[in-house]
Amino acid sequence: MTSQLPQGFGVVQTQTIRAKPVKQNADNTGGFTLVEILVVMVVVGIMAGMVVLSVGGNPQRTLQKEARRLAVVIRTAADEALLQGREFGLRINPNSYQVLEFDQQQRNWKSTEQKVFAEHQLPDAMSLAVMLEDEPVDLRSSPTDEKDKNNNPDAEETPTILFFSNGEGMAYSISLHHKDVVGDTSLITDGIEDVQLTRP
Repeated sequence: MTSQLPQGFGVVQTQTIRAKPVKQNADNTGGFTLVEILVVMVVVGIMAGMVVLSVGGNPQRTLQKEARRLAVVIRTAADEALLQGREFGLRINPNSYQVLEFDQQQRNWKSTEQKVFAEHQLPDAMSLAVMLEDEPVDLRSSPTDEKDKNNNPDAEETPTILFFSNGEGMAYSISLHHKDVVGDTSLITDGIEDVQLTRP
């Protein structure tokens, strides 16, 4: 006698599940979107504008920067003369300036070793003018012009403005001119008070 299993028992039914292929998005292929490119272009443009301004694209800013630097040099030279008990001087040419010190042994003016007192050349668009005791100074007649140096290498460097070891000073006005700025920026002192910066 044979017994039969109920239908459905003893037989394992399997069903094959096939995974659907993943469809790759064409937008995720490693490229940049238009928005990303535009953002980068805007940032680069802003940074380029800031560099132009800092380098000297703004004549007014360049003028004020040079005036502040000269004021620092003048105050430092006056302080050094008082502290060291020696005479210092500021030699001014139409487009440059330099601090000199008086050598007591050799009895002449010479350059100093301090970096802040080294000759400083103004930008091409700028120039200097000096008034001493309300009288204009002809800076072109300086004995340290390149032409004079070539003709007479031993020509002594002489300062335009003096800073005395006893703290006394000279009354003067130094004007800085920029060809692209209306009005000059000046450094003025009566020889007693500290030098003052006046803007146009």
